[in-house]
Amino acid sequence: MRMYVDGIFQDFLFEYGLGPVDALIIRWITDFMNSGNQRAVKFVNKKTGKIEYYYWVSYAYVLQELPTLYLKSTRSIARKMKKYCDAGIFERQYKDTGNGYLSCFRFNEPMRSRMFKAKKTDTLKTEKVIP
Repeated sequence: MRMYVDGIFQDFLFEYGLGPVDALIIRWITDFMNSGNQRAVKFVNKKTGKIEYYYWVSYAYVLQELPTLYLKSTRSIARKMKKYCDAGIFERQYKDTGNGYLSCFRFNEPMRSRMFKAKKTDTLKTEKVIP
């Protein structure tokens, strides 16, 4: 069995009931957040008073960038993002623009490290090659 699907551990995907489509969406959002092309939105954490940055994710843009997912509506992306938030992968905030709301997300950092970094007990299984 491969350890990764789009850079995310398969064990992590199994644990949270996620599949290859979910891995592709999460990987795309990760790359998008790291690209410098995203729109960062500041929020003040009500508990700590610290400023936290979330990133606006346009569901229509996700559909446009990933047409091979064969998802038909922005609502399907919204449901998937809710699933990721419920699993604790992302944290969500809404920004009121006066014309509507922006859905803004950021990674839950402990989850991010679990998705992309191997546990100390994880090892690649290799077979001996006989020359």
